[in-house]
Amino acid sequence: YNQFLLVCRDNGDSISVKLFEQIIDEEQAHFNHFDSVGEHIKTLGNVYLSKIAGTSASTGGFGKGFVISQGGGE
Repeated sequence: YNQFLLVCRDNGDSISVKLFEQIIDEEQAHFNHFDSVGEHIKTLGNVYLSKIAGTSASTGGFGKGFVISQGGGE
């Protein structure tokens, strides 16, 4: 996006420059969010994942899956 922004700026297209500036800002916010989530997962592991999933940290792998609980898979 940065290269497109520069092309637009070099050609006097201020409307597209503003559009690309907005896109770049939004993409940076997305990157920061996912980078933060990745760091939380590395640091906190299952505790963080369970918090965002709304379950306890010990949840997982011990209960019946959906198919089994519905009588399938036997």
